Amino acid sequence: MSMRTRLVAVVVVALLLSGSATAYAAWSRSAAMAATPNVRSGNFAVAVSWVTPVPTTAMWPGETRTGVARVAHTGHGRWQYLVASATGTASLSGLTVTYTTFSGGACTATAIPAGAWSAVQPNGTTVDICVHATLGAGAPSAAQGTSSGFTVVISGRNQSTS
Repeated sequence: MSMRTRLVAVVVVALLLSGSATAYAAWSRSAAMAATPNVRSGNFAVAVSWVTPVPTTAMWPGETRTGVARVAHTGHGRWQYLVASATGTASLSGLTVTYTTFSGGACTATAIPAGAWSAVQPNGTTVDICVHATLGAGAPSAAQGTSSGFTVVISGRNQSTS
């Protein structure tokens, strides 16, 4: 075999090897596949109710009364809740409203800061929240015999499941 024939054979083998690797890397195929069953969006709902309303009649200075609010999540996915600052307390001087967690059938000392989102809750859970109304010890005597309602707004939002 001549030198020229050998050189041609080496070049041909080199081209075949590099060309087949390049051709393999460049080939591709795509296929569309429909989701089965069809993709459907979930839903989200939060319901709020009083388990025990805060009894606010005939309070005296320095007294705290407690009620329990229930936040129930229905629908799909994880979620969070936020308890806003109570509104309407200004009509009774010295009235403050605070929140704590409810666990094991009783209110705990763990505060829930008003206006802050909770930790992420599992799908379909119910959370009980203690609502404390306190008439301050320094409430003015003009507060005697007056009444005040207050409103607690609780919001919910869904969270990513990933």
